[in-house]
Order: sequence, then C-alpha cells, then structure tokens
Amino acid sequence: MNIEIHKSETRGVAHLDGIQIKHTFSYKNYYNKDRIAFGGLRVLNDYTLAPDKSLKKRALKNMEVLSIVLSGELIYSDSMTNEQVLKKGSVQAISAGTGLDILIGNNSRNNEVKFLELWVFPAVANVGPKNFSDELPSELTRNELKAICTPGNKVGSICKNLNAWVYMLHLDPNVTLQYNLNNTDDGVYVFVIAGKVWIEGHELLTRDGCAITKTDTISFKGKELTQLLIIEVPMRSR
Repeated sequence: MNIEIHKSETRGVAHLDGIQIKHTFSYKNYYNKDRIAFGGLRVLNDYTLAPDKSLKKRALKNMEVLSIVLSGELIYSDSMTNEQVLKKGSVQAISAGTGLDILIGNNSRNNEVKFLELWVFPAVANVGPKNFSDELPSELTRNELKAICTPGNKVGSICKNLNAWVYMLHLDPNVTLQYNLNNTDDGVYVFVIAGKVWIEGHELLTRDGCAITKTDTISFKGKELTQLLIIEVPMRSR
C-alpha cells in the first residue's frame, strides 16, 4: 500500500473578491508539479463564497463536474438555461461535454456558502452537456457508506457518465470501517470534510486528504465524529 498525505495547509489558495478557493490539485494559477491529478480525479476545489458574491466560470471540455454543498444555498445557472438553488446537502453532477458556461453565486446577505467541486475524467468523451442533481438525506446513517456517484448509470446514482465511485461517510469515534475497492487497480482519494480520523495508521484532520494506491482494502477509524469524502478512480484509462 502506498499512502501520500496532503495536509490542509499545503493546498493552493485563490482569493477572488469575496470568494476563496482552496486547491488540492493544480488549477488555473496554482501549479504544483507533484499534484497535477490523482488518476481520473483532476480537480478537488474547496469553495467559500461570501454573501452577495458570484463567479462566472467555464467547465472544461470532457469533464464530469460534481458539486457538494456543505453549507448555505448555492445559486447555479448555465448556458443550457438551467437554473437551480442548491441547498446544504445538495449534490449536482454536470457532464461538461463540449463545454459549458456557468454562473455560481450566493444571494444571501448574511451567510457564506461552502461547497466542494470535483472534476473527474468521463467514461465517454464528447457527449453533449447534461445536468443532474439530488439531495443527500438530512441525516446520513452513521458508520455506513453512502454512494453519491457510481459508474454505469446505476440506480441511485446521479452521475450518468462518471468513471468513478464517490461516497460520503459519517464515522463515529472509535468505530472502525473497512473499505473494499471496487477495482483493485484503482486508487482512492480520501478527503476529510470535518473531524479527525486514523487511516491506516495516519492521523488526518479537517480538510486533510490522502492518496492511496496499491491496495484492495482501506481501514478507517474515527477519532471523533468525522465526515469523509471517498473517491475511487482508475489510475489509468480502462
């Protein structure tokens, strides 16, 4: 097993007039030659939008873009005339396909919006842009994996063209859970949304991440109530 720890404070940071973006991997003006991507996972951005702030962006061609709202209400619109209000717990999946213009914003005058954004290489390239969304249960069952996205348009998955498995996990203190990879040649990126956890003997704190390869199982043990994002991706095309 190979494990590479990415501490929260080692991420890149961008400040854009009331919008803060922290980058786990190279993105726009942030470049880290050692963190271009992790297999099929190209981007993991951690956004904070101040009240009354918005941002225009273009989703890269041939990327699956997954957004998970952690707090507040994210206003979304795009060049396909989609308009949505994504509340805490909302999960949105976009097939960027041939490209898509996007506007995201925070209409609140008092509260920040926090959300995570993932870019993953698609299962099939050059499809037309599409938009899907769903909401996580207000209270996830603790100590059980909740599948957000799975390959192959499976029931319960909002991602229709994603070549990855994405799970959320709420782990109680002193509870151990073993994750079994769906494909033993895949890698797993674990991002600690909040809390403190032991992963194969390594302590990770809020907003830390770790890249894991060359294993078929991974062990997690909660040190306190912890929320994890688990992303299994191919390390090469298949």
